[in-house]
Amino acid sequence: MKKTISILFLIAYGFTCMAQDSSKTFHFSVGLGFMPVPTISIAGIDTSYNNSLSIAPVLDIRNNNGLGISYSPKFVAGGPSAGIYAHQVTVGLESYNKELFDVIADYSHYFFTGNIGIPSSPITNELYFSSTYKKPWVMPTLTLGYGFGTLRTAQTSKAVNDVNVSAGISHVFQKEFSEAAFSLVPAIKLNAGTNEYFSLLRSSRYISANKNYNKVVKRKKRNGTVIVANTQVAKKSFSLSNAEAELQGSFEKGSFSVRPGVSMFVPFSSGDNAVSLIWQIEMRYSF
Repeated sequence: MKKTISILFLIAYGFTCMAQDSSKTFHFSVGLGFMPVPTISIAGIDTSYNNSLSIAPVLDIRNNNGLGISYSPKFVAGGPSAGIYAHQVTVGLESYNKELFDVIADYSHYFFTGNIGIPSSPITNELYFSSTYKKPWVMPTLTLGYGFGTLRTAQTSKAVNDVNVSAGISHVFQKEFSEAAFSLVPAIKLNAGTNEYFSLLRSSRYISANKNYNKVVKRKKRNGTVIVANTQVAKKSFSLSNAEAELQGSFEKGSFSVRPGVSMFVPFSSGDNAVSLIWQIEMRYSF
């Protein structure tokens, strides 16, 4: 109940503040996102990890400068407990119409519902920054993510965090028709991070959307207790995680858009030798 009240308060407060201005200044959009999310199934002493379909409706309101707030409930369609597993509220800036830079800078809070099929995480907050310099033919891009929260056990609770950095290059291939536009954006990136815990952080999709996340994170839960997955890693360390080859697409016609994407992650760690393919699709309609 407290989580529901908090969600409703944040949404109501954000939308009330924005509604004080004229309707021409702010723009509403609704969307629907699809991507994988790892699920856990336990049968006796056996534990299996799989990817299930995550479905996330989105309600978004922003002003002409890109400042705004969005709310997204997240549903899992498979696993041992299909249903809602988290609510995400995001406040911040999304700016794509400037001449030199695309910029995203925002804060998100994740309200987990305790769905038993989804890996638990102490990381419930995210500070996210992403920027692409658009002037050169090969465009440099940088993403920074900082996740934080509280790790609670029967005896203690302590503040924990994870840090992620991604840097790479990309190029836009674009074609415009009479009433529509199509684009493809291939990119190559290097991803680094502390990778301590499972989380839903956007800056580490190789964890949040990967059934093999336990091969990446350094600390995981077993029987409700956090343990160090690799005894050689006794304290937090920041290191290169993987190389990423990404392809993002976009089709826009009027107020409707579809944005599919796929990424291949090639790990650097000898303990994680599995190449991961992670996809996502977002559909959106702007009013």
